[in-house]
Amino acid sequence: PNLGTTDAFGKFETGQAISGTFNVTFSKLGYQTKTIAVDLENGVLLELEVELAPIGSFALTGQAVRSADGQPVPGAKILAVGDIFNYEATADASGNFAFSEVVEDTYTIYAGAWGYQYAQVDDVVLSGNTTVTIELAEGYQDDFFFDYGWTTDYEGATAGFWELGEPIPTTNQGAFVSPDGDYPNDLGTQCYTTGIGGGQPGNFDVDDGKVILTSPPMDLTGYENPILTGDFWFFNGGPFGQPNDYFSIRVSNGTDEVELYNITSSLSFWRPLNETMLIDYISLTDNVRLIFETADDAANGNWVEAAVDHILVEEGEPINSLDDLSAQSRVKVFPNPFG
Repeated sequence: PNLGTTDAFGKFETGQAISGTFNVTFSKLGYQTKTIAVDLENGVLLELEVELAPIGSFALTGQAVRSADGQPVPGAKILAVGDIFNYEATADASGNFAFSEVVEDTYTIYAGAWGYQYAQVDDVVLSGNTTVTIELAEGYQDDFFFDYGWTTDYEGATAGFWELGEPIPTTNQGAFVSPDGDYPNDLGTQCYTTGIGGGQPGNFDVDDGKVILTSPPMDLTGYENPILTGDFWFFNGGPFGQPNDYFSIRVSNGTDEVELYNITSSLSFWRPLNETMLIDYISLTDNVRLIFETADDAANGNWVEAAVDHILVEEGEPINSLDDLSAQSRVKVFPNPFG
């Protein structure tokens, strides 16, 4: 095909080396595509004037509500994804949201809020003013599809700080040091990872200290048995001696802080967290946070890369009588995949 773009005044020039009948297609975002047949002759200038009709636009409104009781979800983040355009909004205090001029198309609408699991409505055909209701189940789900405001910090580190985005892979002898993408079976393409930059393995990895990632607070006072799951990446290696770094996963309730996992084994793929009963480790408060920390020992200078994705805290199976359970009765014995 012979491709071209109109100038600021809508004018264009194009052609073919041979004569004949050709289909010419005109397209622009927000307008209906038009194709016309033209006869071209050698040495003859043909002038065309083509009108493109705007695609119709309509209002898309709705409400984000809690699936359990229909109560509004204030501040819910809304994303409408179509073939032509995407639209973003934030629900008001009553869970209501509105897009005033949305082009005619078929949309998938996603909704999320901290304290809830994601919800989506598929195949919303917008050919007139449309209203939708999106129901969100309770839970703390974060595939980092929306930005819920996790915080990052560091102690002494000079590189490899936690970043929200799409990972750029680095490799060593054919093995991934930093991930080649976010966790593959979740929503979106982003995760939190240490140092996004690509290049050589040591260019953006963690150096000379700790980097710390902390979740927003979770109010778990209404939960009986909250279960934590998720996926993580941890690589520690390189040609600089025996790897001696770690990846730590902790939980805090605002008063006490407990380490759930301390991983030292290095692997070049995403790994799942075991289902973790948080009540086995802390008292449930309205200020529970997850903390992910990795560090590089400056003495060795090994490559250190970590990533976190697909986080979920949701209500687990009911515990009939916690008072009757001893600590030993809740200990689970299994091979340790974390090192």
